[in-house]
Amino acid sequence: MNTTNLPLWFLQWWDYYGCHIDYLKEHPPVKNGYLHFKNNFQPVPSERKFSSFLIFCKKIFVPWVCSWFYDYNLQNGYPVLVRKFKIKWWDSFAAESKSSKLIVTEWLQKHQTTPIIKHHPQSKFLA
Repeated sequence: MNTTNLPLWFLQWWDYYGCHIDYLKEHPPVKNGYLHFKNNFQPVPSERKFSSFLIFCKKIFVPWVCSWFYDYNLQNGYPVLVRKFKIKWWDSFAAESKSSKLIVTEWLQKHQTTPIIKHHPQSKFLA
């Protein structure tokens, strides 16, 4: 599936059912790989309507399955229905090793048409 041809309804589906950055808390190498991707990937104009996380999951092939179940919490003595999420990472794809910062850097160098520019810590100040 090419991200430049994703239908617009997919944006709503992704926002509701798709993977979320909070799911990466337990997987720091994948989270670091995503942050590196987000800071360095230059999407083509047709990809700019999609979130950087959606493009990361599609292009780097982050393997995950999200499921949820309902539970309740007591708030002020009243039960409140809550939805709890559970993520299953596909071990056979070795998600962390295929989504780490090093792998993402190699992917960006191979697939980017514009060079990756390392930012100096004072670049925002000087801009």
